[in-house]
Amino acid sequence: MGEEQSSPFPNQRKTMSSKSKSTYKQKVEKDKKKVAGVFRFHEVPGGTMSFVARTYKGEPIQRYTLIDGQRYELPLGIVKHLNQNGWYPVHSYKLNETGRPDVHVGKKQHRFSFESTQFIDITDEDDLATMGSSSIEEVVIMDQKSIR
Repeated sequence: MGEEQSSPFPNQRKTMSSKSKSTYKQKVEKDKKKVAGVFRFHEVPGGTMSFVARTYKGEPIQRYTLIDGQRYELPLGIVKHLNQNGWYPVHSYKLNETGRPDVHVGKKQHRFSFESTQFIDITDEDDLATMGSSSIEEVVIMDQKSIR
């Protein structure tokens, strides 16, 4: 009755190094920067989508209402959320080595996206994936030796 669950390491606390704290603060500040672009609601063309979100713990929860085809200035963290999390898997069949069909994810069907209309200095690979058009499937980077 009233039994407390104890941690396996009761005296251990999670702490960040000063380098990790500064990196975290830089990431938070970067995700607060506004990005201009156009909202695309692929699932309901011409429709309106509303959601509430907060990018980091301690920030206030914000309500967003976006209309397909309209221009907005949104924080980079919200743009990342829109471009990375708004999809569902479309399953398909693929024959395995024994000739039997296996179900796998054929592609990601995007429900909505945000297309940036401005240049942003991208230094993080995660940011690169969020800023392109949702129709880009693969980017191949070649070194100059292979081009010649």
